Amino acid sequence: MLDSKHTEAFAAQFAATRGDVLVAKNQAAEARVAYKLAIEKAGTKSAALRDSVQMRLDALGS
Repeated sequence: MLDSKHTEAFAAQFAATRGDVLVAKNQAAEARVAYKLAIEKAGTKSAALRDSVQMRLDALGS
């Protein structure tokens, strides 16, 4: 489902969700990559999402 086509407007949310799934699968290294992509895609458009993902990334011990 997370590999399905989506518009660029949702790229940050898809990447963040992919990171959450990877954390649940105990794949921390891959989750870090997904979270970093989410932060990059969020840019300045969504400070709330960016901050939320940064907290998750910090919790992984990036």
